[in-house]
Amino acid sequence: MQNHDLESMMKAMSTEQTRLDQIEQLLIQTKYAQKAAEKEIKTKPKQGITQSLKEDSAKVTNQVDNTVEIEHKVDVAVESMIYTFLGVLIVAVVIGVAIGGLCLLCCMRGYQRSQKRRLAETGLKF
Repeated sequence: MQNHDLESMMKAMSTEQTRLDQIEQLLIQTKYAQKAAEKEIKTKPKQGITQSLKEDSAKVTNQVDNTVEIEHKVDVAVESMIYTFLGVLIVAVVIGVAIGGLCLLCCMRGYQRSQKRRLAETGLKF
């Protein structure tokens, strides 16, 4: 009977040892799973931050490109306005010179006619 008790105790101990090994394996697996989950949680925000930074930089790049486009369009419009203004100014000056020249020509013709008549009148008197 002692032999049978010893064998049953040995079997019980071996099953206890197997159970302890299984429990130990489960604990190790749980620790690894927990560490992997913590690592994933730590990397997810970084990836999220990185993704949001990439999206923000893309938005800023688009805004800068739009700003550059708008500045270019404004520069073209300003140049166009300046050239238009200078063209109108030059045409106005040319027209003014032409009108002034015509007025001066008309005045001088009238003055010369009057002068010829006056000279003719004074020549008769002398």
